[in-house]
Amino acid sequence: MQTGTPNASYALAERRKEGWSVTFRSVPYDAQRAADCAARYQRDDWARALKTGWFEDSPG
Repeated sequence: MQTGTPNASYALAERRKEGWSVTFRSVPYDAQRAADCAARYQRDDWARALKTGWFEDSPG
């Protein structure tokens, strides 16, 4: 989940005759716009994660 990049990341897993095949994808998007939206809703934690690709541990 934490990739250190603001890109949207996912994996495709396909079962084939010879076994499983996994393909990783990274898709750029307007991370600043998404972060600005999160900040408008007082979700600074999400805004930071959307911009950087890293979540910080919550306090406590």
